Amino acid sequence: MKPSIPCALIALALASVPARAELPAPIVPAGDPVRGEQLFVERRCYRCHTVEHADMPDFDLPAALKVHLGGTGHAQWSRDAYAQAIMNPDHVVAPQYQAAMQAAGDPGAAKETPMPNFNRELVVSELIDLATFLAARAPHLK
Repeated sequence: MKPSIPCALIALALASVPARAELPAPIVPAGDPVRGEQLFVERRCYRCHTVEHADMPDFDLPAALKVHLGGTGHAQWSRDAYAQAIMNPDHVVAPQYQAAMQAAGDPGAAKETPMPNFNRELVVSELIDLATFLAARAPHLK
């Protein structure tokens, strides 16, 4: 049975959380990284993202537009930071996406991410599992 708590409540709790690992205690509890990886594929996140040390289905998108998650570029991201990025994707727009949009002559698009809003599509346990999967890919956790 899916929890009835809306993801919006977690998004509100995370609204003021910086995307850094220096937090005194995590807000987002540990979830199931295996289920998180399954959700990543089911929700087709691989279409725009690659993940450190994870085999994902192929999708033809220029490499400059794909955001690599879990590697050295996100080494300091915690479960909280990933949950915040999933619930509020425009809070940080990937530099490589910004550069690609500016190079394509669309600087306005560089201010917003093309990532869809999942606030009404994910339940809390799914958000937790996705954040756990992604945070587990960080090199500092290996």
